[in-house]
Amino acid sequence: MHSRIKTRHVAVALLVFVSLKSFSQQNAHQIAKTLIVQSMQAMGAGWDSVKTMSLDGYGYQNQIDESERPEGPYIPIQIQRNILIDIAHNTSQVVQTTQSYIFGVTDTTVFNGDEIATKAGGTFVASQNGVELRDELNLSPEIALKKALGSPHLTYLKDTIYQKANHSIVSFRDKGFPVRIFLNKETSLISAIEITKPFNQDFSGIWGDIKKTIIYSFWMVLSKGIHYPLQQDCYLNNYYKTSFLVDKWKINPAINSEALQIPEDVKEQSKQLVGKQNEAFKQQVDKGGKQIAPGIWFINGLCNTTVVEQPDGIVIIESAFSSFYSDLIIAKVHALIPGKKIKTLISTSDAWLHIGGMRSFAAIPGIKIYHPTRNQPLLEKLLKAPYKTEPDVLAKTANPSYTLNGVTDTLAVGTGSNKMVMYSYKTETGDRQMMVYFPQHKLLYTSDLYQGKYKGDYWNKQIVWEVYHSIKTRKIDVQHFYAMHSRNLLDFKDLEKDVLADMQ
Repeated sequence: MHSRIKTRHVAVALLVFVSLKSFSQQNAHQIAKTLIVQSMQAMGAGWDSVKTMSLDGYGYQNQIDESERPEGPYIPIQIQRNILIDIAHNTSQVVQTTQSYIFGVTDTTVFNGDEIATKAGGTFVASQNGVELRDELNLSPEIALKKALGSPHLTYLKDTIYQKANHSIVSFRDKGFPVRIFLNKETSLISAIEITKPFNQDFSGIWGDIKKTIIYSFWMVLSKGIHYPLQQDCYLNNYYKTSFLVDKWKINPAINSEALQIPEDVKEQSKQLVGKQNEAFKQQVDKGGKQIAPGIWFINGLCNTTVVEQPDGIVIIESAFSSFYSDLIIAKVHALIPGKKIKTLISTSDAWLHIGGMRSFAAIPGIKIYHPTRNQPLLEKLLKAPYKTEPDVLAKTANPSYTLNGVTDTLAVGTGSNKMVMYSYKTETGDRQMMVYFPQHKLLYTSDLYQGKYKGDYWNKQIVWEVYHSIKTRKIDVQHFYAMHSRNLLDFKDLEKDVLADMQ
């Protein structure tokens, strides 16, 4: 009897708890709806009449992964944009001109919701470029508020201090990914929008599920009853990525809606691009593997990988740009040298393009990873990155047993004819890179510091000089060398001739 009464009390308590939780969720949903409606009202009643928009502006994008140090300062890319938005048909077109040092390009990208294509000479071409920009367009304030209001997952999270002002945070899900909106309690306007999801543009996919934050500011009355933030600043995992400022605009300009419609066959081709690219990488790795010395294989790719056989195991130089690609490399290594374990990975640079595949190697039991000492915080962050949406092999490994080993100056790896010596660069632009030398073969791997000629001359003579200077300072006897992106072995005499003629 006592047991029945106790069970009944537990059941009643549980029912009360569930009811209170349900009430709390409903209440949080209603609070969030009220806040969203207030924000839409603050942006102005004139938005009801807006069907199309034209926005022109300028800004810059920081090349975080290509800069000398991951904490900055960063190399900027100059940006000019013309954006046409057809709100009624959920389509847009962006004509963007970018200038990075001496390299410039103009692209036209068309967006139909989540579908992307580029335009060349009026013809649509399948593309996945513009993914980052698409997310910013799809979460612009006037779009995000409508999405949030119609979402069954909309909920109020909390009040907080943001930008030293009181804010309310509400959240919803966009295509299954969590979105948070920061609403200023004094103005009801959006201060920032945050979405967490994988991003694969600019090699940022190495970070798994990335927190992307877009901060809105420089609000302007574009027309009667239409308020809009002209400045947008974007952060990826707190890295300052882009800043863009609108300086010209038109409300309801005439737009040829049909010209913004991506043909169905091009949409389908765009969806298949990633799969085709991955298949191309697989075929490249399967067919690759040129032996450049006994027990040393050169696998040419977007980033070159070197496979070195030593008496007690295999050493890999460079993991390249993704877990997927490193999985292919690991399979290739086992095909080239069956029955021998991969004992060591040497990672010589800090660029995202060069370290992204390290996670697959870190899943190999007991592996030692060597790297320039200054790169350790970055690599620790990479190996702990959240890969929840698209788990890779490291994310599925319960207790990884890798060790990170920093190279401060000089360190030898292995024994025998394929012994290697790692040398950290002591140069300005090579601050986070190192060389790998094969004494028996008088062969040197220069990491990414050496890059070949562009239109008949070296586009960056400083890095070429630094390679030569480092070789001579270290008194390394080099006959041939190769680099991160070179196609073949190169003759050191040719490098020396170029440097002595033009750079000393």
